[in-house]
Amino acid sequence: MSSLPLLEDLLRDTRLALRQLRKSPGFTLTAVLTLALGIGTATAMFVVVYDVLLQPLPFPNAQQLYQPVGLDVRERENTSFPYNAILQWQEATNKSTQIAFTAEIKNVLDTPAGAQQVGNIESSINLLSTLGAQPLLGRNFLPEEVEDGKSHVVLLSYSLWNQAFSADREILGKTVPLDGVPYTVIGVMPPHFRFPVYEIQAEVWTPLERHRLLTASADNPYDTFDPFVRVAAGASPHRLLVQSR
Repeated sequence: MSSLPLLEDLLRDTRLALRQLRKSPGFTLTAVLTLALGIGTATAMFVVVYDVLLQPLPFPNAQQLYQPVGLDVRERENTSFPYNAILQWQEATNKSTQIAFTAEIKNVLDTPAGAQQVGNIESSINLLSTLGAQPLLGRNFLPEEVEDGKSHVVLLSYSLWNQAFSADREILGKTVPLDGVPYTVIGVMPPHFRFPVYEIQAEVWTPLERHRLLTASADNPYDTFDPFVRVAAGASPHRLLVQSR
């Protein structure tokens, strides 16, 4: 009995809303289209493309490496996803599936050859292990280097090391300023290592810091990352997609 007044209020508000919509057909059309677009975006398909078919990549066991691609309602492709979506994929898969993710920024690097703008790929610390790549000199990122204050380490591309640092084999352990902040060089990538996502030439790699990830976990739609998925031998990526929808 106590719910009847609430029901009556709901019916009265509904009738009022319908009358207002009839009086403003232009607004009604806009509202319907906005709702349809929102529903379509929320239910956008996620597919996986076999990136090696589109661009041969010099990585071991490349047949296990996939790049998730989102399709919106207009079937436009996008390789960037919110951090929360990547977290859901990680939770939906077992440990046999590796998911790494990256973002691209530009920095000014001070080198013996002078200051220059470089393309910096900020990445999760498991990027190279997911791709199956190893530095030519030095080492990969360490798990603790995701922590704030420990993440000021950098990997150099072979071309940058060769041109700006004269292929100095004593470069490991030295510091180089990125936007005025000192970063310790921990490695140099092989000459054949190419990064497959961004249009810019990747010249340095740095770890994504924990505070950046915490900020991204607030579901900021403009703070997105490009994920890479490596599945176990003989496994299909479709399970990942089904569980993450």
